[in-house]
Amino acid sequence: MYLCLCKGITWETVQETVKSGANSISQVMNKCEAGSDCGTCRFRIAKVLEQSIGHTKIESEELKSE
Repeated sequence: MYLCLCKGITWETVQETVKSGANSISQVMNKCEAGSDCGTCRFRIAKVLEQSIGHTKIESEELKSE
């Protein structure tokens, strides 16, 4: 199932990106491009981070959609 429709990125890809060391929405965006287009899926990225590492580092601008 897709987490990021704009880029065609799956939940599994984002989970693997987090497992490989991404610990913020910005890092996920840089490593796999999820959330880097319209930004609507950034809340879903935050959910993956919370479930995987127990917290979410959110910068004030990270959740804003374009």
